[in-house]
Amino acid sequence: MDTHKGLTAFEGSLALLSVIIGGGIVGIPYAMYSSGVLFGIILTLVSPILAWTSGYLFMTCKLIAPIKLETLYELGYFTMGKCSIYFISFIAIVCNDGFCMIYFIVFGSTAASLAKDLVWPDSDNIFTTSQFWIFALALGLIPVIFKKVLNELKIISYLLFGAVIIFIAFLGI
Repeated sequence: MDTHKGLTAFEGSLALLSVIIGGGIVGIPYAMYSSGVLFGIILTLVSPILAWTSGYLFMTCKLIAPIKLETLYELGYFTMGKCSIYFISFIAIVCNDGFCMIYFIVFGSTAASLAKDLVWPDSDNIFTTSQFWIFALALGLIPVIFKKVLNELKIISYLLFGAVIIFIAFLGI
């Protein structure tokens, strides 16, 4: 396996697993807290059903199409024309931006709460605000964002997985 052109399968899997586990550990309790327990349980049950249904519909459309289609963009172009590419891209951007905002909000709230509880329990300063931690996270991600070669991100997958393990151990889950 050529590791000079990008991440190996192991490193890619490690990064993906870290994001899924980390997002689930941090995101699901926050979603339950924000939406309420009953509505949160309903959303938790309905979301995988909708994900499975959309995947099933995509694969079925791929199989019955008279030409070989590989992507959602190709399927949209084949069925609805050029405007569908812009619509699918817009939906993808909105969803991905939303996910990024959710991660930043959850990280900022969690870090501010930990700073207030563990380091500065009796004072309100800049380190106990979620805005500070969101800004710190954004600054910390700048070097990662501007990487040009995936192989440069190899260490990030290991750090991400280690951070998830430390987070789990720290919370005693």
